[in-house]
Amino acid sequence: MKKLALLVAVGALGAGTAVTITATASAQSAHHHPGPNYPYSIPTGTGTGTTTTTTTTGRGCRARHRSYTAGGTLVTWSLTKNKGRGWSGSITVDVVRGNKRGKSGVGTDVTYTVSDARVWFGRHATRPPATGSRIELLGSETVLPKRCTSTTFTPVITIRDIVVAAPKQTGTVTTTTTTTTTTTTTTSS
Repeated sequence: MKKLALLVAVGALGAGTAVTITATASAQSAHHHPGPNYPYSIPTGTGTGTTTTTTTTGRGCRARHRSYTAGGTLVTWSLTKNKGRGWSGSITVDVVRGNKRGKSGVGTDVTYTVSDARVWFGRHATRPPATGSRIELLGSETVLPKRCTSTTFTPVITIRDIVVAAPKQTGTVTTTTTTTTTTTTTTSS
């Protein structure tokens, strides 16, 4: 666009016509390099050199899938085996640990609705697992990037793998102690 305006001005000067060119420089050209934050924030500004940043709702604000892990002890198990190798139903776990997204449930009983998840039973785990069995949940959670705001977005937790291990042993050790008593009697005459 700039080259075309310059060419027209030079052509007009060559024809002997006086031309006045007024150019206004804006803070950002329409075809500028987008910068490091593109497409998440688009600089907008006026011709005075001030620039403001606005949050977009475009393709940069799509929901992302981030890892979700939580582990704890089994409270209730209502999963049923599907025709394939998946399991569906609900499971309640007393969550004691989790990653960045799974930490929100630590210290509470969380009920997960599962659809077609793989279940891995450990060596000594019973089927169905007993209450108190150790459970590890692996999946994903949909999240929005921090810069995006939406009042209608609800995060969704999708569990794809459940690892079941036998309950921890109570650690009671049976010990038997035997005491022997000896009595001595002394007689004096």
